[in-house]
Amino acid sequence: MFTRLVSSPLLASRCSPLLIRSSCTARAGTVRLASSLPYSPDAPMWKRQKEVPAYPIIPLQETADRYLEYVRPLLSGAEYEHTQRVTRRFVGSSGPTLQAELERLAADSAPAYSWLSGFWNTMYQEIRAPLPVGVSPFLAIKDDPTRKDQLVRAASMVHGAGEFYARVQRNELTPDLEGDKPWDMTQYLTVLGTTRVPRPSRDICVTNTKSKHVAVMINDHFYTIDVLDDALSPLDEAVVLEQLTDAHAHASARPPADIPVGMCTGDNRDVWAATRDQWLKDEKNGAAVKAVEDAILVLCLDSEAPQSALEKSKLLLHRDGRQRWWDKFQVVVFKNGAAGAILEHTPVDGHTSLRVWIEYFMSLRSKKPLSEPAKTGKKAKHIEWNLDAVREAVEASTKAMQGLISVTDTDVLLYDTYGKEWIKEKGVSPDSFVQMAIQIAFMKVYGFTASTYESANTKRFLGGRTETIRSVTPESTALTALWTDPSSSSGDKAQAFAVAAQSHGRRVKEGNMARGVDRHLFVLHQLAKHRQQRFMDEEIPELFTDPAFARLTTNVLSTSNVSTPLSDFFGFGAVTGDGIGVAYSVEKGRLCFNLSSYTGYSKEFRAALEETFEEIRGVLDRS
Repeated sequence: MFTRLVSSPLLASRCSPLLIRSSCTARAGTVRLASSLPYSPDAPMWKRQKEVPAYPIIPLQETADRYLEYVRPLLSGAEYEHTQRVTRRFVGSSGPTLQAELERLAADSAPAYSWLSGFWNTMYQEIRAPLPVGVSPFLAIKDDPTRKDQLVRAASMVHGAGEFYARVQRNELTPDLEGDKPWDMTQYLTVLGTTRVPRPSRDICVTNTKSKHVAVMINDHFYTIDVLDDALSPLDEAVVLEQLTDAHAHASARPPADIPVGMCTGDNRDVWAATRDQWLKDEKNGAAVKAVEDAILVLCLDSEAPQSALEKSKLLLHRDGRQRWWDKFQVVVFKNGAAGAILEHTPVDGHTSLRVWIEYFMSLRSKKPLSEPAKTGKKAKHIEWNLDAVREAVEASTKAMQGLISVTDTDVLLYDTYGKEWIKEKGVSPDSFVQMAIQIAFMKVYGFTASTYESANTKRFLGGRTETIRSVTPESTALTALWTDPSSSSGDKAQAFAVAAQSHGRRVKEGNMARGVDRHLFVLHQLAKHRQQRFMDEEIPELFTDPAFARLTTNVLSTSNVSTPLSDFFGFGAVTGDGIGVAYSVEKGRLCFNLSSYTGYSKEFRAALEETFEEIRGVLDRS
């Protein structure tokens, strides 16, 4: 899920910590997502794709009514009355014209894509801020007690990822199902083998459908190892370990690279685009860039051995900027065998990338840990750089990364007093329970209610990515006011909590069925901008310039729930300068949170959240 929208003047800044997410394009011998799809409808992966319904177009009046409902708790009485008038004028004037254009667009997009896809992809690709922290989420993968050796764990993971990539290329994945209803499968085409290529003003995504290698980083030295043969069949896992062992020995015989070239991939996108263009003019550096970009993924063999969740979080969220290639899907394996994955979020969402690891862990049931590498003589390939040609750019990007890291404040809460079973016993949805606790904690720390983003998965529709669940409701604002009032009784708090959780549950259903307001209004806004470019004297409708619209769509609280037994926790950065990113999972007996901000409030928010969970337990136990 993960996708989080942000609007901020800091987006243009070179070391801005703020951001968003997006989708794809391609290169010769690769898949280009355009007007047709490169698959056979009879292949196993696609045999039920035709059953996936089109992405719905919500009637204009329904979205307008829901918009007023969503924005109301963020406005004063006078502000709300003004926004009501603005919304009525929009529905009665320019709104129907834009809606008609949207309906024509939907007809042109059928049957392969949704009306949202092109605009959504463009939105992501035009983001100029750096990918670390604000864009690329991470997943801290569960430890494997049978594979504590770094190279054995790494070989196992990239071998599994290579198998997944090969199955996608052969169209062998089984369709995702919700009950018996199939979900859209197109995101799987770009989860692996894809690179976000920096371009001035707008990036592109390139997916290599014929890759057989993985790029490896060890102390900022680069290598490639094969995980597939020429027919895209997986090599033996022991052969993968053999190559990793060779690469590790080669890197260990040298000091860490004094010029960490991957640092440039974490810079402002226009800066990195200009740098990359210069590198491509050098024959050696151009070949090096191509070797990394053509890979299935990038494997980072880090020298740290994190012991705490917080230490692991910081290493996966940003590390010191070294030993990463942010344009690609990355697997990180630490010295002690602990591991994580970093998602390049542009073409895919969290639910899709999670299946890579679901398939991997399922495959381990029939695999024994390797005791030694193969002895076939197969070697890793060392990627060489002309370092004199990159030194200046790397030094500048290093300073920018250090600026980003210096303002990024992160904390982790692993609350183990209770988990989803206790919450369900109290008759509350676990997700709604956590969202209401977040609202209470935010009020305690910040003293006001702010617009909150929670992602909903819309892959049940063709071309679906995410929709926004707006967690702030009149009921949630009543709850936070009552909860922070010392004179309120436990009974009143329990009742208010139940009512607020129920109202949130209704919002979740709306989001999951693509009936929120954010995506619909986003595209209408984009169409209005296009009309302004095409027609003289055309003005942007007042609905989109009204301060209420910015207040709703500026995600001060950016949240996402990825609850899976495959992960200890996951994380991402805040998307506004004064906000906080809240990544959470609801587990059996535990609630896990990764908190990140740029204002130094993460530790205070962690304390408020923990206090709130204790208070809720006391209130609900007494009710």
